[in-house]
Amino acid sequence: MAATTVRAFLAIELSEAIRSEASQFLKTIQSQFPKFRFINSENWHLTLHFFGQIEPEKIEKLKSHLTQDLSIVKPFPLSLEGFGMFPSNRNPHILWIGVKEGVSKLSDLKKHLDQALQKIHFQIESRPFHPHISVARSKDQILTSTYKTMPDFKGQMVDQIRSIMLFRSDLFPEGPRYTSLATLSLGFFEFHF
Repeated sequence: MAATTVRAFLAIELSEAIRSEASQFLKTIQSQFPKFRFINSENWHLTLHFFGQIEPEKIEKLKSHLTQDLSIVKPFPLSLEGFGMFPSNRNPHILWIGVKEGVSKLSDLKKHLDQALQKIHFQIESRPFHPHISVARSKDQILTSTYKTMPDFKGQMVDQIRSIMLFRSDLFPEGPRYTSLATLSLGFFEFHF
């Protein structure tokens, strides 16, 4: 009997402190966005790569290869700032919070990760990488409201990113449920020349 596939993705998990700070901001503006369903902060993450459905044996391959490949990437600080919509203010489907400190390090991590995934024959997304946290989704399939003025978020908390997570995503009517499959540490090995 063939094993079932797993819906999986790689992401950075945020600390309780940084999620709490952003949650407080969202509570102050939530009434301005009644057509959106806000995501529980426990489900927030910064997605680096979405695999879709993959076989369990590929999960094991990912763990072993990425453990080695990520060992040369140094931990880095990350903070959140900014608030916006995808794809636009005229046709919004997702509300997001952006990244302030750590943007260039995140881009470097994403490039390194893409190269590592290509080596083990995973498809890489062609869209440009825009690091963000999705915090709400439109309740309507077609939302035509136009938002001319947007609130702004400036976070003060700083996380030290020391690992990325491999998550399993299971879809339920009340929303997705994420389960950690592996913690992949950054900077596991120090190389001296």
